[in-house]
Amino acid sequence: MIPCEVHPDRAASKMCSKCGSPMCTTCQFDHDGSIVCASCIRREAMIKLTGIYEVQQTVGSELKKMLLLFLVGLGIGLLLSVVSRVGILVVFYLPFILPNLLIIWAAIKFTWKGMNKNGGMGRDLRGAAYDDAAGVGFISKFLVFIFIVVLVLLFAPLLFFYRIIRRWLDVKTLKKMSNGVNVNLQKTNRDSNSKDDDQVFRTAIVDLTVFIDSDTDSKLNKIIGRRI
Repeated sequence: MIPCEVHPDRAASKMCSKCGSPMCTTCQFDHDGSIVCASCIRREAMIKLTGIYEVQQTVGSELKKMLLLFLVGLGIGLLLSVVSRVGILVVFYLPFILPNLLIIWAAIKFTWKGMNKNGGMGRDLRGAAYDDAAGVGFISKFLVFIFIVVLVLLFAPLLFFYRIIRRWLDVKTLKKMSNGVNVNLQKTNRDSNSKDDDQVFRTAIVDLTVFIDSDTDSKLNKIIGRRI
């Protein structure tokens, strides 16, 4: 009798199509049109879980940087109010403008790409038609850049609080995702008592399969690519 890899006290009836491990009937799962073992599903889930942790760390770091820039701006604003006669608006707006510099920087890169597209504006007058076409793209992008900067300056406080709340919600979403996966991984651990309860074990593996098949990567890309 060949024992099951997860349940050594049970006889294996099939081999995993991915890793070749012996499986009892409890450990056999249909995934991507193949019969695979619980260990392979757990392995794939842990790989995706690593991606969630990486995005969670990136988003958390961005949130901390925004709060740090707010405090730096607040300190600079208070210092300026003491050593010079700057207006109250400068002192009030500076802490909110600094955390939004990332948006302004993105607008600068957007404009710069428009200016340098296909050689940009650096050619001489003999390429006038070519430069005019590039110039139209640059002017439109430059106007967008001005609009973004004005928008950030006018609504800096609202934009700051929106981004803080948005990123905080992203962190909560990522934590919820990772916690759910960790609970199911714990239930399917070889050393866990849950592996002896077939219903709990199979339900946890099925949940991990749903997690693997879900569009997790696009959700993570959307979160990490969010700038506003």
